[in-house]
Amino acid sequence: GDGRMDVLTLSSAEVRVSLAQSSGGFGPSTFIAARPPAGWNFAGAGDVNGDGKADVIWHNVNSGELYYWLMVSNTIIGGQGGSYLPIGSTVLGVGDYSGDGRTDVMSLAGGNVNVSIMQPSGLFAGIAFAGARPAGSYVFAPVP
Repeated sequence: GDGRMDVLTLSSAEVRVSLAQSSGGFGPSTFIAARPPAGWNFAGAGDVNGDGKADVIWHNVNSGELYYWLMVSNTIIGGQGGSYLPIGSTVLGVGDYSGDGRTDVMSLAGGNVNVSIMQPSGLFAGIAFAGARPAGSYVFAPVP
């Protein structure tokens, strides 16, 4: 919520954050939590509840479930799951695709690019078709 981009780091065992400092640079790396078990992939970070603070989003590749940690600074203050992508989906990225101030999830399932919009209830809506995957050898990459 301070407008500075922090650094989230993941190892095979833990999740850590280094908070950006107002004087420049980053503070020490602080342990947040143990990394979720095998099958859970980091999907991205973004503000899922509209409080102006980045939260951490996970995707379970086995069940398709989306789960997020609500964050304040380097502390998990809550979390919620219960939203699902189709089995076999790959998360392409996260961003506020609907323009409502909450982070949504873009995913790829087969040849379809889909978007799951975060709802005020705290759940991601079911997937909405956003378009067909471009033909050829296009690679999805983050936009700088």
